[in-house]
Amino acid sequence: MLHEIFVLLYADDMVLFSIKPENLVLMLKAMDIVAKCFIMHINASKTKIMFVGKGMSQLLMDVTINGSPVELVD
Repeated sequence: MLHEIFVLLYADDMVLFSIKPENLVLMLKAMDIVAKCFIMHINASKTKIMFVGKGMSQLLMDVTINGSPVELVD
């Protein structure tokens, strides 16, 4: 049986997984909305995006959280 993992949680850290870059943006936006409901915020300076695969890093260059850019790492 095959299971897909979309999120890993540990203490106050989270890892989001997505096959499609556009889904990752939607997931980040959804997490930001949920965080605000609990009077929390996502720290954009601590948030990183990493792509695994050929040519993926060109698909998302300007991801932001509350107007702050999210770093794209290799």
